[in-house]
Amino acid sequence: MRSKTIILIGFKNVGKSSIGLELARQMQDSFIDLDEAIEAAYTQMLSSSTEGWDPVSNQVFLDPRLRPRDLVEDDKASIGDQNIHLRSEQTKRLSCREIAQTHGEGYFRALEKSVFAETIQKKPAVLSLGGGTVMDGDNQALLKDHIVIHITAPYDLVFKRIMSNGLPSFFPVDESPHTSFYLLWEERDAVYKQLATFSIYNGSTVLAAVEKILNHNKMRESS
Repeated sequence: MRSKTIILIGFKNVGKSSIGLELARQMQDSFIDLDEAIEAAYTQMLSSSTEGWDPVSNQVFLDPRLRPRDLVEDDKASIGDQNIHLRSEQTKRLSCREIAQTHGEGYFRALEKSVFAETIQKKPAVLSLGGGTVMDGDNQALLKDHIVIHITAPYDLVFKRIMSNGLPSFFPVDESPHTSFYLLWEERDAVYKQLATFSIYNGSTVLAAVEKILNHNKMRESS
C-alpha cells in the first residue's frame, strides 16, 4: 500500500483537478480537491452551529486562528463593512473566489491553511491544491515525504481560462490583468519547480497527462 499522498501543484486552471480525478480513477484511489474541501468546510461551519461564529463582526471562523485579530490590517478594515453572510444565508455555498472576495485574502489563506493541515493527515490519496497554497511556508513544510507533481500548461491558454470567469480576487485592481498574471506566473512557477518531485506539461489531453505521470520512473518507484 502506498504510504505517500500524491499532491498536484501548479497555477490555477492548468488542469490539476481534471488530471487528479482521472489519475485517482486509474489508480483506484480516492481524490480530494482542496478548493472543494475549503468550500465544504466553510459551508459546514456556517450551517452547523454558533461555534466559531463571531457575532460582532458577523464572520464565521473555522478555528481561533481565523479571528479578526489574526488577519492582516487591510482585511481587518473590511470586516466591519461586510455583512453578507447573515445567519439566514447559512445554506449558501460560496466558491473559494467568493470567500476571498467577501472576507479578504488574509481570511481565505488562513482558512486554506487550516483545511490543508487537516486534509494532509488523512490516508494517502490524490490531492489537488490551489495555485497559491504552496506559497505559504507552513504549507510547504507539509509537502515533505509526499509525492509532489507540478502540473503546467500553455501560458496563454491558462490566462484565457482564468479571465473567462472574471477578474480573480488575487489580481490587483489597479494593475492590468495580463501584468498581474505574468508576475504571479513567474513568481509561483519558480516555487512549484523547487517543491516538485517532477513536472508534467499538460499540453494535450487529460489522459495523456495522466499517462505521463504513471510512466514516470519516480512515480513507479514510489507506488
